Amino acid sequence: MLAAITSQGPRVTMEQEVEKPCPACRSTGWVVGDTSWGEVNEHPVWVVTPHIFTCSACDLEVEGEQLLHLGDLAEEFHLDPADYWEPDEDWHRGS
Repeated sequence: MLAAITSQGPRVTMEQEVEKPCPACRSTGWVVGDTSWGEVNEHPVWVVTPHIFTCSACDLEVEGEQLLHLGDLAEEFHLDPADYWEPDEDWHRGS
């Protein structure tokens, strides 16, 4: 039953959602936030700025500055755009 609840995805959506363990119950929760382009070692990345954490298992929902008190949930993290997006020919040409 718990697996069915936690596999539903986040209750709140923004530009990007990423699974993270819930600090209260250790079930799968979701960090949702905005994305921007960045670079790590000259490789383009999406920088995700977290705004909200939700957990369907224990109904925990925190946002804003409250995230700072829950470990690494407030820290920006990077995603490889190649895992989510394939550029078209125009992008490669710079058009």
